[in-house]
Amino acid sequence: MVFNYKSRKKQIGLFVAIVFACLLAKVFLFFVLDAKYLADSANILNSIITNAELDASYMVPVRLNRPLYLLFHISDLRIWSLMYGFLGTAVFYILVRKFLRDYMNISNMVFVILTDALLNIYVFNLSKDVLIFFFLSVFALIAQSKFKETLKLFLCATILLLIAATFKTYYILILAFFIGFHFLFHFKNKSSFAGYFLHSVLLFVICFFVFLVGAKLIVPNQYNSLVLSRYSVNINRQNADYAQTIINDFFPNNQNILFDFLNCVVGLFRLIFPIELLDDGNLLYFFFFFYQLFIEAKILARCKASFNLVSKNTFSNHCASFYLALYLAYLFVSAIFEPDFGSFLRHEVSFISIPCLALIYESGLAEKKDKAIMYIVAHSHRGVGA
Repeated sequence: MVFNYKSRKKQIGLFVAIVFACLLAKVFLFFVLDAKYLADSANILNSIITNAELDASYMVPVRLNRPLYLLFHISDLRIWSLMYGFLGTAVFYILVRKFLRDYMNISNMVFVILTDALLNIYVFNLSKDVLIFFFLSVFALIAQSKFKETLKLFLCATILLLIAATFKTYYILILAFFIGFHFLFHFKNKSSFAGYFLHSVLLFVICFFVFLVGAKLIVPNQYNSLVLSRYSVNINRQNADYAQTIINDFFPNNQNILFDFLNCVVGLFRLIFPIELLDDGNLLYFFFFFYQLFIEAKILARCKASFNLVSKNTFSNHCASFYLALYLAYLFVSAIFEPDFGSFLRHEVSFISIPCLALIYESGLAEKKDKAIMYIVAHSHRGVGA
């Protein structure tokens, strides 16, 4: 059921729901969740106040927020969190209106409200992740623009490169996978979506293995650092209270490329289907498990809608390929070294929330186009028969 979102009452209702989700998430963050959820924010605020030096990537939000501190002298972490919560939620609402104005059904509304709540817990704080959220909002707007595809690809790649240079160097890997997946989507493929999907998965896995082999041969030191990064992070925190959702490699870390590849593949499936979280009985883990499945079901459904049988079995809408390539790039890179599920969720919700909204929009357009074309074709055949 699609709502008449152009109705003023529907717009106000969604706005109220999003703001309520923001406030409820902040209450949950401040009074229910552990202090570890604001640990990075606390370190950044301490650096702002005392001029203490942090890792280079953390110094970016420190430098950006220090003028606000000098102007208003805000030393309460919760006020910073509320400020970014209201700002981020406002931006999120504007983008929801832009992308889902004509596609707001119950399923999409649930996705929007859940995502807003998670953003306000994990991202809309004094952090690096909120800045990445704003970068990727620009990414989505560029991908959805009327620029030529080559220019869009260049600008989107530049944004990922800026994030890599400023915050997180592993975004270089995401950039490489993003470009590779983007071009793979333009190949003609099977006549059915199931055939296309299975063929694409096999092709992605083969390309992933080729990437690992190439990295091991060309840059062996960087390769070893990459595939051992999860082990290096987790070795000293196996029983730590702050690492309850830890992800350990399934196969031995003995620099055997086959084991390294299998660890990545197993890690990929563990991130896609985090079934092991259900063993703990923690309500928050149940929430994460079903949210993860919800995202993947939503993306898979939109991929099917974007698979345009009328246009020779390719992704007819190039914007959709930008967003899907970005998500797959993030997923494959996370499978290599993401140390725990909590870290994965925090990075995922800042990384994919806006591109996922845009993917829903673009695939909705593709679905409408297909129905229109099929209608014209059907009626033209009927006219010829008459």
